[in-house]
Amino acid sequence: MTSRLDCVRDWERAAREAHYCVASLARRCQTTERQLHRYFRQKFGFSPHAWMAAKRLEEARVLLTHGKLIKQIAYETGFSSPQNFSRQFKRHYKLSPQDLRATVLEVAAMSENDT
Repeated sequence: MTSRLDCVRDWERAAREAHYCVASLARRCQTTERQLHRYFRQKFGFSPHAWMAAKRLEEARVLLTHGKLIKQIAYETGFSSPQNFSRQFKRHYKLSPQDLRATVLEVAAMSENDT
């Protein structure tokens, strides 16, 4: 039996559009949070919350390399505040967003000097 959740082709986009909120994602998929939870456990091996937390941190890491403001990145990736974003980012990557940005800029400067 095919679930309507099997019809979702781009979970990352759907999560982004739901602002990384499980309840909002369930509503968008016209299902209950419990059904979404069961589906994610079976399909991805994670709860929807854990999966979305990892995806939004990945997206934030990419945005940091493009020079966006940390406050703007926190908002775009669905964090409640820049402080909460920084804390979770550091917990996940063992590096603060500011430190990652500084490292990226340092590497870019070194490669410019090599040319």
